[in-house]
Amino acid sequence: MRGLSGRSFFGLSIGGLSALHGQGAALSALPFDAIGLSQHTAIDSASALNLRLFLQNKATLGLIGLLSMKPVEGELGSYPEAALFLFPFKRNASSPDFQAFLPGRSAGEPLIATMAMTPGGLPPDEYFCNYVLKAPWQNFISFSVGAAFVRGAQKRPWHTNLDNIGGCIGIGWTSSNLNHPWFAGSRWIPDRGDGKYWRARIIEGVRQASAFGGAVG
Repeated sequence: MRGLSGRSFFGLSIGGLSALHGQGAALSALPFDAIGLSQHTAIDSASALNLRLFLQNKATLGLIGLLSMKPVEGELGSYPEAALFLFPFKRNASSPDFQAFLPGRSAGEPLIATMAMTPGGLPPDEYFCNYVLKAPWQNFISFSVGAAFVRGAQKRPWHTNLDNIGGCIGIGWTSSNLNHPWFAGSRWIPDRGDGKYWRARIIEGVRQASAFGGAVG
């Protein structure tokens, strides 16, 4: 088998990668890169691993999601436009620690193994940008992933439920500070106009990450 590149998806699930390389730290040695041309959301194997971790621990973890609106230069690497990041955060500081992953610095370098973050009262998206990814938050729009919304909450325009990903998950489209510069002051990614387009790109990326990680169903 030729060398695995995180910028390509070879149809091999994370479960398959685990069988080949072992669990935990061995996965962090897999090289990273991102997939996608201009019309497709760029996703990476780190996000697929983090999504799978969340689906196995929905009661204790959430996911923060970012999508780059322009090319990004950060301390840990450079990322293209439309790069999708999914990263876990602990809902309670007393919860157990979980291993998480960040993209490698370049196509030829391995994933960066780290831990699920504990935002400590800060908005998780800003905490992730400033202290984990170490990239300018002004270049991203933001959303969150959690358990499916119930009791009518899924009907609110800033919530969306996605079926067939670990059963069902919920996407919250709001951000305290990241979204409004891009959407005429709206703190949630709108369900119309440009917002509808970016929602579709994000949903596409989440579904691709779930398929790569074997989380469909």
